[in-house]
Amino acid sequence: IFVTGSLDKKIRRYSIDQDEHIEAIHTQDEITALAYQPNGKRLIIGFRTTGLCAVYQSDDLGRLNYVTKLNCKNRRGAFANGSKVTGISFLNQKEVLITTSDSRLRLFNLDDVIQKVKFKGFKGEHLLLRSSFNNGNTRITLGSEDGSVYLWDIDRVGNNLFREAKQ
Repeated sequence: IFVTGSLDKKIRRYSIDQDEHIEAIHTQDEITALAYQPNGKRLIIGFRTTGLCAVYQSDDLGRLNYVTKLNCKNRRGAFANGSKVTGISFLNQKEVLITTSDSRLRLFNLDDVIQKVKFKGFKGEHLLLRSSFNNGNTRITLGSEDGSVYLWDIDRVGNNLFREAKQ
């Protein structure tokens, strides 16, 4: 099974084995990012204008059921109403990193749906940027619109380790 999300506000699931469309789910906003949890049990969908992500759980039959939302809005300022979700990356089964166009990365715990930390420093207003983790899951890497690559050490939460010019 594979899943697509699109600007028509629909999540679509397809079966590769049966070569057919299985399900379409209408959402509240245009979809700009999505990712399955490593074990395939949860799907996180990021939206274009609301600064929210929706969390879906797969049931025993493989259908997706809405569970909750992740709020990626700032409390005040220009992005208080939310900004585009541009990337979703899983650190492990319980933690997910959301990249947004307000130049922020937010690490959420899926058990209690709480934002653990917010990383900032890169520039990402126009491109659909998505972060990644190193093999040991100790660092976050992200390119930036300013031509740099940013690295954050997860053990020293929130500290921007160094900024390196893009090669």
